[in-house]
Amino acid sequence: MQEQRLRQQIEQVLAEIDNLPLLACEQREQLELLLVALEQELTTGVPGGSYSMLEQLEMIGVELESEHPTLALVVRNMTRTMNAIGV
Repeated sequence: MQEQRLRQQIEQVLAEIDNLPLLACEQREQLELLLVALEQELTTGVPGGSYSMLEQLEMIGVELESEHPTLALVVRNMTRTMNAIGV
């Protein structure tokens, strides 16, 4: 159930990224790469360095806070869900 919630949050972040033309290219690329790696981990069940992904997502959430608060909130929710399911 939590994995499905995380997948929904991934989709929500991807949708938010598409709606934010001012998101810096570097931030966009970094976030998209992390989300792809996370989806792959969820699909295969093979850990791909989740702790590092979690830390990177938390840092991106902090960076986005002032300019893109909605996206930052979704990213923070993702990190909470990842912690809850042990990803």
